[in-house]
Amino acid sequence: MVWLTLLVALVAEARESRHVQTGSHVRTGGHDPHGLPTVWRATHASDDGRPVQRVVWRVNTAVFLNGDTALSTAPKLNGGTAPNPHPNLNPNSDPDGDPIATGGSAVSLPMLPHNFHIVSSLPDVSEVRPRLTPLEYETWCANVVERMLDLLPPDSVCILYQTPGRDSAEGGAWLDKGFLCQLGARAAGAACVWQKVVLPNPDAVGLRQSGTRVGFINLLCFSKRHRVPRDHVAVDVVADRGHMTFANAMGEAACSVAIEYCKQLVGDEEPTIVDPFCGHGSVLAVANALGLPSVGMEISLKCCAIAAAHVAKDAPFGADRKTPPKPDSEAEDALEFRLAFA
Repeated sequence: MVWLTLLVALVAEARESRHVQTGSHVRTGGHDPHGLPTVWRATHASDDGRPVQRVVWRVNTAVFLNGDTALSTAPKLNGGTAPNPHPNLNPNSDPDGDPIATGGSAVSLPMLPHNFHIVSSLPDVSEVRPRLTPLEYETWCANVVERMLDLLPPDSVCILYQTPGRDSAEGGAWLDKGFLCQLGARAAGAACVWQKVVLPNPDAVGLRQSGTRVGFINLLCFSKRHRVPRDHVAVDVVADRGHMTFANAMGEAACSVAIEYCKQLVGDEEPTIVDPFCGHGSVLAVANALGLPSVGMEISLKCCAIAAAHVAKDAPFGADRKTPPKPDSEAEDALEFRLAFA
């Protein structure tokens, strides 16, 4: 038994040191009735070497969007209980497909910073629980976007990365998620500021597609008051979405395009990037690499741990990263080991 304890300690120390080499330090806090963590706080290094903060909340995003939220100078435990008054807003599932329980419950709700932008991707219809019909999913998407924009400061932006679906709408029709986002934005009193087309890779041009997925992604920016200056110069077609941590993830090159735009809107204080459906943390990692703090929300315990540790693989759009970070597997292994023996 003594040898086993010593072995566990040595392995933990080795994995801890390997994890620190990724440039991040992760600690958990806040626990649910089962003793599982509800918040991960991490310090990562930006591309220019500055320490940047990341917070990941294990929370039902739909409950958060429907619940009472407050503004604070930093994310902290709110300790509130939020029912689900809007049945059309159902919880998201995690990217690994684990089913998610529905309904309101006692949760610790994040408190958003004063100055933030949203960069996110709405879950695919296959990731939403309970299962929705195509028409129900369309209503769900519009309602989620409306609630996100209701929470957003009027001069901030909400940038959404959405893939259309071939034969995915009612009766086998085209599912235009960008249009659904437009409907939700209009209901919240916001407008589309700009839209870009993102390609999976440069070879997608002229490539014949099959199945329900199409060969491009929409990147849309919404705001209540912000508008693009007339002399603004932009790239409207992004030729490569970049590295993806799983099949439905937001490409890191697309994350970079979105977050670089948010950096141009810096006011009196540095903005925070918020991703209400953070998955494996691509948006959070790219925001930190570009020097901005980030806040993520995810209902999956495993995904929260991954999102807290993830380090961006792609360089910022149009630049080269000199020292590539370590592979995902090392950060994931270290964090999962630490969580198991915490």
